[in-house]
Amino acid sequence: MAPYIFYTFVIITLSSVDVLNTSLTVKRIAHFLIVTFTIILVGFRHEIGNDWNVYRNMYEEILSTGKSDEKMEIGFKMMNLVCAKVGFGFNSFVFILASISIALKAQILKTLTDKYSIALLYYLAYFLTEYEMSGVRQALALAFAWIAIQSIINRDFKKFLLIVILGSTIHISILFFLPAYGLFKLRLSTRSSLLLMMLSISFIMFNVSSLLLTIVGLVPGAFFVLEKLQSYSVVAGANTGLTVGHLIYLSIGAIFIFFRQGVKNVHYDFYLNLFLFGLAASFLFSGSLAVLNRATYYYLSTGGILFSMIIMESRQTMKTVVFLFLAALFVIKIF
Repeated sequence: MAPYIFYTFVIITLSSVDVLNTSLTVKRIAHFLIVTFTIILVGFRHEIGNDWNVYRNMYEEILSTGKSDEKMEIGFKMMNLVCAKVGFGFNSFVFILASISIALKAQILKTLTDKYSIALLYYLAYFLTEYEMSGVRQALALAFAWIAIQSIINRDFKKFLLIVILGSTIHISILFFLPAYGLFKLRLSTRSSLLLMMLSISFIMFNVSSLLLTIVGLVPGAFFVLEKLQSYSVVAGANTGLTVGHLIYLSIGAIFIFFRQGVKNVHYDFYLNLFLFGLAASFLFSGSLAVLNRATYYYLSTGGILFSMIIMESRQTMKTVVFLFLAALFVIKIF
């Protein structure tokens, strides 16, 4: 517990430079230290994470036989194979994965927002323990989704599609990010955004598990995913219904909609569309196949960028309030 307490104090303190009137050099140093401390925490962990044994067994099988029968995406298997061929042990492989995943996302955020430490703080609050330390394939695939965002903004569909397909070789769930391309030009009024968010709550009452399983079955190469999803049928109790997590996301969504008219960044509406789409999908999946909720994180993870835009264009008092909210969220999610 002590390392997490220390880490939380350090990360929140370093992230605060994005709220203060500090120089660009100080902000870059703080961001570098956040990335460094996070890589150390995640990369040097041992037997932490729900999927630890699965990944270790697959890696050790490749290390000893040169192949694995574990049903995982080809890109991730290739990463295992290359590191095993070089002679790295599994713990070294874990550190390499953590370094690539965290450093890559941290670098991408610098191209998407000026308050990149704030955006990273939000991401780590939600995804540090659940994905960087457990669902490592999707954590890495999420970096591809963020890279693809720039292609959406530049309206380069071919490049966007290529990036998503490459990401699907790490974790196939990134294919659910394909609709994001069509959300760029969508313009909703503040009232329409709020009504859409509230309406999406009703999605939790619909059971569309059979339809979702059929759609997943149509995805090329997703046969092994379908096999896993079969065990999460609604009959077996796979639907979670309304959760505390949904209430938090609704609160965050309300904050984003409230600040919509005050933020002048031309891409704010696009990121808001992404977040609201992810929230609506989360309600839908929670009423049917909750395991698919992980696919919504490609959208919901952009909340950090929205928070960074709000802080960038707010007065100092409001910046402080929003930052304290994020800091509290970080503490709650970590502990």
